[in-house]
Amino acid sequence: MALIAQEGARTFCMDSTEVTRGQYRAFVASGEKPAALRELCKANVTFEPVSCVVKPPPCSGPECDTLPQVCIDYCDAEAFCAWSGKTLCGTDDGRELSTAELDDHWKNVWLRACHGLTSPTDTGTLYPYGNTYSPDTCNTADRADTGCATSPATCRLTAAGSLPNCHSRGAYSGVFDLMGNVWEFVYYVEDPSGPSPSVFYGGAPYNVSFAGRVLGCDLGMSPFGAISKQEGTGSISVGFRCCAVPK
Repeated sequence: MALIAQEGARTFCMDSTEVTRGQYRAFVASGEKPAALRELCKANVTFEPVSCVVKPPPCSGPECDTLPQVCIDYCDAEAFCAWSGKTLCGTDDGRELSTAELDDHWKNVWLRACHGLTSPTDTGTLYPYGNTYSPDTCNTADRADTGCATSPATCRLTAAGSLPNCHSRGAYSGVFDLMGNVWEFVYYVEDPSGPSPSVFYGGAPYNVSFAGRVLGCDLGMSPFGAISKQEGTGSISVGFRCCAVPK
């Protein structure tokens, strides 16, 4: 994990990369159901990824363990983070985001890290690495060596943290892959009593825009009903990372 410490701000920790398939497989193999699971996720009886994970992409061959875990639902992600002693990334004090806080660049620590903010009044940058788009810095739609510039059908994921310049700035320089590779769940559920559309940011490698937002830190699906807390939902392009409050 990366320790995010800045003067005048609460210190928090964020996974340096998306949770990998190898890390997630260790959780499933443990057979544990975290006691800290919230009520809305307690109905989950299995945390196995859904069948889309066997399709190419996202991977084939021995490198699979280093790729981001996809094809999981929101509660699978929340359960892994709880099992790891963490939460999904919400606020810097470990709370779930409210609807009003979702697009707040400071209160939503995922956005704070992506924009590289130094204070609540800082505007940060459009991309994790700066204000000028670079097609080959992150695994995004213009990257040639992953096939993403050709077609979504040929686009493949990169190993978590393997692109050395795809990281945020300043205090967040140890956080990689916030843009591209896979979308990432954040700690929010729209309606705990219903299907609970979940929210994720960052964009898949073949996304250039979504719902009027262009590629960058603010590219998000909020909310998106197809991938929810409901067991058995999942997507080949959505993963997650965890955050924590230092003890």
